[in-house]
Amino acid sequence: MLNINPEFKALIPPLSAEEYEELEESITMYGCRDAIVTWNDTIIDGHNRYKICCENDVAYQTMDMTYDFDTEDEVKAWIIKNQFGRRNIDKYQRSKLALQLKDLIAGKAKENQVAAGGDRKSDDFRNQGLANLPNFEDEEKSLLMNSSKAIEQPVNTREELAKIAGVSEQTISRVETIETK
Repeated sequence: MLNINPEFKALIPPLSAEEYEELEESITMYGCRDAIVTWNDTIIDGHNRYKICCENDVAYQTMDMTYDFDTEDEVKAWIIKNQFGRRNIDKYQRSKLALQLKDLIAGKAKENQVAAGGDRKSDDFRNQGLANLPNFEDEEKSLLMNSSKAIEQPVNTREELAKIAGVSEQTISRVETIETK
């Protein structure tokens, strides 16, 4: 028996009644052709197939991805991104799914900002201060100014969400506004 995490299941847009009936008909006639994907014995892809198989006593295969992810956040990101390639979902649904990754991406952006030594204003202040230091050669000043910068690139959360969803930043912004109101 496989486990169902309600948070994981909620990330997946539900099938319409017609889509569910078509899937059920296909599985009962031809069997479950696609493996149910799991992480630590918890379904991360195939909730509907699993339910149909259990209700109709149809055999199914599983594909274990326990070693592919370290955290639930990584699993959630995979679930959302996996949906983009699987079903015909409109731009609004894509944007809504991508917005569920906002906290993960914003956290990465914050980590990068901290690793780089703070925000742009702090960098500008530091650079101006170093540029005015006497007794430093230009090369030494350059090394000092760049030494605290992380290799990581800045992350624009809205831009990243738009890329993931395949929509514009403006669409992401509009969908976020609609969803919060």
